[in-house]
Amino acid sequence: MAAKDSFTPGPWAYEVGSTRGHIKSVAPELLPSTPTICKLLDCARSVAHQREANSRLIAAAPELLEACKQAQICLADSGEYSVTEKMLDAAIAKAEGKVMP
Repeated sequence: MAAKDSFTPGPWAYEVGSTRGHIKSVAPELLPSTPTICKLLDCARSVAHQREANSRLIAAAPELLEACKQAQICLADSGEYSVTEKMLDAAIAKAEGKVMP
């Protein structure tokens, strides 16, 4: 199991151009280095617009995780455990490498 928040700090960015397909961390504390998080490879079944959409989604991951955590806090104040909260719990657990019961 991965340690909590052991991923490379965000924000992450999809870099278009000479390193097409690279998703890099652009976290201020890591600059001037911009470590590559992952690289989406071309394959016979992949089309450019899907690869770019996948890259944008992966690049948004740190911000999406933080938004889920903030929404979880807001919903917890309602006093009811909703389907939305279950979805947030599952998404956060998946991102943090935890197993949901």
